[in-house]
Parts: sequence; C-alpha cells; structure tokens
Amino acid sequence: VEMDGEEAQSVGYGRLTLSKNDFQVQRLLSKKPVILATFGEHGREMISSETALRLVEIACNALPEDEEAEVGKIRERLLQELHRSDMVIVPVVSPTGRVLAEMGNRCERLNRHEVDVNRNWDWHHGERDQTTIDQEERPGRTPFSEVETRAVKQIAERVKPQAYVSVHSGDSAVL
Repeated sequence: VEMDGEEAQSVGYGRLTLSKNDFQVQRLLSKKPVILATFGEHGREMISSETALRLVEIACNALPEDEEAEVGKIRERLLQELHRSDMVIVPVVSPTGRVLAEMGNRCERLNRHEVDVNRNWDWHHGERDQTTIDQEERPGRTPFSEVETRAVKQIAERVKPQAYVSVHSGDSAVL
C-alpha cells in the first residue's frame, strides 16, 4: 500500500509503504494462512492500539526483564500461532481519530471527516437498525469514501487473509 500527498497526510504519515513483493516472497516460502488484525478503528479505542503494539513486543521478545515472567505463557501461545500462520497487524486504522481523542475528546469515534471508518465498508453500507446511534455511526457518503478504509481494503487485497480480526475496546461484548 502506498499513500503520498493528501491521503498520507490525512492519516498522519508522510509516506506509508507495505512492500507487496517482500510479502509475496515470504508467502511463497511459508505457505501459511494469513491473519489480518486491525486495531484502533475508533480514536477512543486507545487500548486496542496499545494491545497491538504489546503483541508485537511480546512476539519480538522486546520486553523489560521484570515483565518476562508475567508474559511467558502469552508469548508461548502467540509464537505457536505464528508458527501456524502469518499475521499482518494494523495497529492504528484511524490515526486522525486517535489524535482527536488524545487532544481531549476522549469519546471520539469518528475520523477528521466525521465518518465512522468501521461503518465505511460496502457490507450493508448505511443500513440502520435498533442499535444505530446517529451522532456516532456515520458511514460516509459512499463505501470506501475514507482513506483509512481504502488503506485496510488495499492491505487485505494484497495479503489475502484467511481470517480478519477487528479489535475494539470499550464494551463488555465480544462479537
């Protein structure tokens, strides 16, 4: 995925690149299924992004010595999964939403265009049900109208995951 100029700036990066060729070479060698995991689709879900970074720290053995004992079993399970599959992690899907939340609006769900990127997909785009909250669940004018959603779509099209996990926080439900 490559973004330059206005799109890259809107998500907070000067340039963001995911090398398709490097991934394809690794995929040819490993032939393992791919898990795509996204975190931080909503700015207020800071803990989900921190969880993504923590998973990377654990997998890379990049923890302080005093934390090793408490994460040993987690690392063991994570490494078992990584032997069976490749994992692509997007730690912050909505960097502009995160910045808005960090600047004081701790309950911010929308991006800088006031769109809920979690609702900006083509699956039932704009449909409403009894759980819809108008001021928070704005799907955007069309599916994939937002750079964040297009970026995740491009990643998914390139890595062709067998599983997609969208990690959220702030509710007691596991969906």
